[in-house]
Amino acid sequence: MTFINTRGMGFIGPGSEWFWAALQFVALTITFIAIYRQLRIARSARAVEQVREYTARYESERMHRHRLAIFVALRNGMEIPPFAGGYVGDYFDGLATLSRKGHLDTQLLWYAHSHSAQAWWTILDPFIKGVRAEFGAKTYADWAWLVGRFVQISLRAGDSVAFDAAWSPTTSRS
Repeated sequence: MTFINTRGMGFIGPGSEWFWAALQFVALTITFIAIYRQLRIARSARAVEQVREYTARYESERMHRHRLAIFVALRNGMEIPPFAGGYVGDYFDGLATLSRKGHLDTQLLWYAHSHSAQAWWTILDPFIKGVRAEFGAKTYADWAWLVGRFVQISLRAGDSVAFDAAWSPTTSRS
């Protein structure tokens, strides 16, 4: 019994059409795989660069001054300065919006900003409540979503850091 008939099989000339069609299929498949890999590498590089840019903004002198103003106000038992609280809150809400819309990788942001986003959510809790009372419950909604995602990712990763009411803002070094 013959499973494959090799009689009359040609690689060049009449009867070789099957071979060239198969060879074209293999070449196209390899090309598509290579293009996909290049696009994936470029996308990954851009995501890392975006997170690096936002990290540089978080570490900027302006951000340090606003965070310091918040800590000084908390230490002195005063209200959080609106401009400083808004600057820090808008930074994290902007990150969250971009992440929620799919422009920034949430997992990559978790590695770079998980603890600071959660800590600042806790630190600014009185400020956030006041802003929401004045401007509506949707204010900083994306940041709340991002903190929730970070908590989920942290729990899956076995991270034991919890930023809740028992956590003291004076312990933060962010």
